[in-house]
Amino acid sequence: DRTAVFPSVTASPLRATTTVTAPPVPLFPESRSVLTLGGNDEVGKSNIVLSLNDGGLLANLEHYRRVLRQAGYLPELDKPSLAAPPHPEAPAADATGPTSQGHVLVSRKDGGEITVNLLALDEKRVRVHLMVVEAP
Repeated sequence: DRTAVFPSVTASPLRATTTVTAPPVPLFPESRSVLTLGGNDEVGKSNIVLSLNDGGLLANLEHYRRVLRQAGYLPELDKPSLAAPPHPEAPAADATGPTSQGHVLVSRKDGGEITVNLLALDEKRVRVHLMVVEAP
């Protein structure tokens, strides 16, 4: 069992949106959106998209680095996530691949921020937590 905690970045409660608001960068190809939340208050407009895909951690990492750069976001943080113990089915680290089962990317543009948290659930499946905060 694992528990994921996502701190709130809004002053008012987030709400599940009835229509999916597309994030400013494309999700990994063939991603399945699991949950979409949105908020809009004095702190800013925020959207959270939780998705799953079968692309593997390294391919997801390359995808999100590329699309963030193409959308004009400047990287602020790009590091392995070592918060959770390795999952028994997570890929082993090697000289060419990721050194952990997760990775965090934080990029900024025009006073806003995108955080992409990637977690390998097994060798192929990856959970992507994409949080977009736009300046008010």
